[in-house]
Amino acid sequence: HVSAAPESALRHPCVDFVIRGEGERPLVEFLAAWQQGRDLADVPNFGFKRGGQLVLTPLADNYPLDELPPPDFSDFPPNRYLFEQRPMSMVMTSRGCPHRCAFCAVHLTFGDRYRRRANDLILEEIAARYAQGCRVFDFEDDNLTFDTDAMRRLCDGLIALFPKRDAQFLAMNGLSYHSLNRELLALMKRAGFTHLNLSLVSADAETRRQSRRPHSFEQYVEVVRAGAELGFQIVA
Repeated sequence: HVSAAPESALRHPCVDFVIRGEGERPLVEFLAAWQQGRDLADVPNFGFKRGGQLVLTPLADNYPLDELPPPDFSDFPPNRYLFEQRPMSMVMTSRGCPHRCAFCAVHLTFGDRYRRRANDLILEEIAARYAQGCRVFDFEDDNLTFDTDAMRRLCDGLIALFPKRDAQFLAMNGLSYHSLNRELLALMKRAGFTHLNLSLVSADAETRRQSRRPHSFEQYVEVVRAGAELGFQIVA
């Protein structure tokens, strides 16, 4: 909401500040400027009120993804966040999406570039969450499988990390089936993926054209058939 319509949020009398887009760098720079009494207009991606007027600062790049630490979930009790009675954690391997579907707000929050974290860092985060008691991991990327080569390497890493297959993986944020095929689905199944949420949007060709979807319905049917044959639980 704030990224899409910052003025409407900032006009509310209870709202003093807004941050648009990715928040890590703006939040850190805002806190530093606030503590040091510096001009808030120097904070990127920021909105505030000056003399009753709304001020929105220019957008700037966030810190590189691989420099961001994993979220601190140390005070989240694992037994309170469950999937089928097993402790679950969210994971993101990337931000952004290269597609330009007309209805999507991803570009307002994550910008125009698709960026992906290093697989080693992703696997380290998952291993750390596993050590904390998590056994189910839900990938919440906006386009998890866009970089198919990186996704294959990640699956290979998960297979090596969990040889006993005692970790379960979900992809429940609406997978873009544009980059899915039977080979990649089979590898994901071997790695421990059990559930897929496929982003169909529409079976109607004209609706897909108007919304600038680069996906075909025929490919969707092929992906669903392959996923069902491999034993995935599928939602569309």
